[in-house]
Amino acid sequence: MVTAIEDLARQILGAGATWTELHQFVLRNSLVPKDIPLRGSCQGHISQLCQMKGWPLPLNATNLSLERPACLIHWRVLASLLNVTSEMVRIHFHNLGTILPLASPSPVVQATQSSEPSEMRTPPPSPSVQQRHKPPTLEGLPRGFDTHFHSDRMRSRLHLDAATPLDEVLNQAGQPLDESSFDLVRAVQVFCDPPTWPQDPTFHPCWKIAVGLHPKHVSSYRSNQLIKLKSLLSSPDVIALGEVGLDFTAGNWEQQGKVLEKLFKMADINKPIILHLRGTAKDRYQRAPLEECINIAHAAGIQPNQKFHLHCFSGSCKEMALWTKNFPETWFGYTGMVASFDEHQLSALRAVPECETVCAGNGCPLPMASPRSPRD
Repeated sequence: MVTAIEDLARQILGAGATWTELHQFVLRNSLVPKDIPLRGSCQGHISQLCQMKGWPLPLNATNLSLERPACLIHWRVLASLLNVTSEMVRIHFHNLGTILPLASPSPVVQATQSSEPSEMRTPPPSPSVQQRHKPPTLEGLPRGFDTHFHSDRMRSRLHLDAATPLDEVLNQAGQPLDESSFDLVRAVQVFCDPPTWPQDPTFHPCWKIAVGLHPKHVSSYRSNQLIKLKSLLSSPDVIALGEVGLDFTAGNWEQQGKVLEKLFKMADINKPIILHLRGTAKDRYQRAPLEECINIAHAAGIQPNQKFHLHCFSGSCKEMALWTKNFPETWFGYTGMVASFDEHQLSALRAVPECETVCAGNGCPLPMASPRSPRD
């Protein structure tokens, strides 16, 4: 079990993360109550762990204190940690914990640092000045998959006609290659402004299409636009509904909610929903729009296995756990806003498995040379 928990630390916080860092993660994000009642054999397992590690007992007559790292072995703490991971990580944890019980620690179990050989952790030598400033070539760039790209807005900024082919738009918008460049090989064009909806979606092997209604536009929408949107969504060449959602910086919250419910009722279980959820300036973690969206989704009959892309996510682990509890088939999109994230938001970002993260440019390049996962 000790090995399983140390492995869980690396799954949540990244390679080289330790038991102590996972304990700090629990404290920072207030995942469980400060004092946990002790029952059954829990006290015996904790005592055994503390004896192995040489730690003081973190308990009194009735409660377990979260201030001690041994608290991680308690089932309630583990359940809270596993709740912010993927199903694959949970299965791996269960299997590892079963194979390697607490009573049989290996030398790796007793280590507090990464078990990788020390030479593997040695940073590579710094490149020469000439190497650092060598201009990149297209062949050497990481491939990019942009899952949230407003080609219509880019055409407008470049003063191009709506019929201008996307390849030409990208060529005109191109910039000299630098260390943040990537080779764009796939993209999802998001059309959420009714005046620029595609009139006749057509298949393209690289440039896919999503259509929706941005929450900032609900004050001017017309019922016939929803009829048009439903028709567009029926096209096999439209692969997603979006972006749609709630934006509490724009007012008219009640109307936004009513329109979102209508949009959800148009959703196809086989097509993902791209969500825009933004709270007020005081709601740093998007809590209010996220909770409201969950309620609206349930009222509209959205199934738990509906696929979502939470665009521009900025919540903490609490918000992430709340959402994935209701809709586990979710990919979390991040933008350049990560530069201003606090530790709670960064902890949530670290908790998302690579396969469930997209890095969103939203029409602008992100300063990343090597993306962890498909660019958005």
